[in-house]
Amino acid sequence: MTNTSWFLKFKNNSPFWVILARSFFLLGISIWFGSLVFFAIGAGIPFQIAKSWNLTGLNPDLPSQLINYRTIGGAITSQFILRLNNLESIALFLTVFAFLLAWIPEHNRNWMLLVQTLIMATMGICLLIYSQKIGARMFEIQHSIPIDFSIVNDELKSSLHREFDSLHKQYSRFVSVNAILAFIQIILFSFNPLAKSKIKI
Repeated sequence: MTNTSWFLKFKNNSPFWVILARSFFLLGISIWFGSLVFFAIGAGIPFQIAKSWNLTGLNPDLPSQLINYRTIGGAITSQFILRLNNLESIALFLTVFAFLLAWIPEHNRNWMLLVQTLIMATMGICLLIYSQKIGARMFEIQHSIPIDFSIVNDELKSSLHREFDSLHKQYSRFVSVNAILAFIQIILFSFNPLAKSKIKI
């Protein structure tokens, strides 16, 4: 009985869970949106440097692959993408935890929280699709098949090269959707700060 009373008091009156929910959400959504924006701005830099420095070399995993600035820039960017996905996964965990806290008290449940939750669920699904399905296939092609990325004419590209290009476009679309949804979440937070206490903080 004492434990139940404590829980009811905690979820209805304590500002502690409100601070936790808001803090975890802001931390998670800031990491997510910030990392996507940072990647969008810096994604082309490895290609620019590789091209301006006229870099070349040998792929230790695929010695038969023809090396050019596109190959080197793509290899560097693929490693950035892996780390980006790890950051996004951490951000997803933080925001999901925040929403779980926000749904605990009955007085906090409203249609705005439902919309925010559905948007977050959509972001999570998109992340799973482009990191575990699309990204995994791109990584497999890039690191197991010697594609000549210097070819820009679609008619001269191999079927796997065209598949890689198609996957790259799909990946970019999904990432763009998540960046937009993350920005919308930030805007919605200003109208509905995810969690409210029955007493003033």
